[in-house]
Amino acid sequence: MEFTISQIRTYIQSQDSMGDILHNLSETNIIKAINEKKLDYLEDDLGLEIADYEILDGVSFIDGNEFSIGFDGFEIGDSLKDIEDAADIVSCCGDVVDRDIMICPTCKEHI
Repeated sequence: MEFTISQIRTYIQSQDSMGDILHNLSETNIIKAINEKKLDYLEDDLGLEIADYEILDGVSFIDGNEFSIGFDGFEIGDSLKDIEDAADIVSCCGDVVDRDIMICPTCKEHI
């Protein structure tokens, strides 16, 4: 995987010392640092309530409905509307909801 200078900078800033930068350097740790920064963006800058996250996969957040999106599905600086449009809406039963009908596929409740 290739990383941009900005992504490498994010990794470097996430480490405590030069020794940590070199010792912890791996593709996984760079991805973790990028995703942690994106998580902070959702919480601190957009003020979203984080329902759950897996730092290597994605995040669920609540803004009226519960949404789920992979960290690779948005960038820092994207608007809340753009992020919500790219995210899946999660039903009360944890299923992905069809935006056209907005009904839980399991229990048939309207979202």
